[in-house]
Amino acid sequence: MIDQDVRKIPVVLAMPFNIQRKIIASELLQCGFRVFMADTGLRAIELTLTKKPKIVFANFELDDMTGGDLLSAPDAMRATKDTDLALIVARKIDQGDQRSLPKKNIHLAKGTKFAKELTSMLVDLNILV
Repeated sequence: MIDQDVRKIPVVLAMPFNIQRKIIASELLQCGFRVFMADTGLRAIELTLTKKPKIVFANFELDDMTGGDLLSAPDAMRATKDTDLALIVARKIDQGDQRSLPKKNIHLAKGTKFAKELTSMLVDLNILV
């Protein structure tokens, strides 16, 4: 048996309830995150304010707002200004969509590249070191 430090870093995952959310939540759990899930952007904002996550992951589309709108909220509030932001996308983002997104967000593609992009993001943010 290997002794390993398990860090339960809080993150918020804002995605509609579906199989992709379950897969992505599983990937995040395997990375040592404590995942708080939200079906709507409003619930994700509430979780962001109460749980103080290191990262907010948002699906590109939510029922009550876009992922870009959701990711603008933590950046606009003093209490959550240092929260890292990641937009989970299934398609390439066009320039119109890009302009409406916060500057500091990271894009992660759903599918086969997700684990690799997630790992790269966590290394870049100095979370896996």
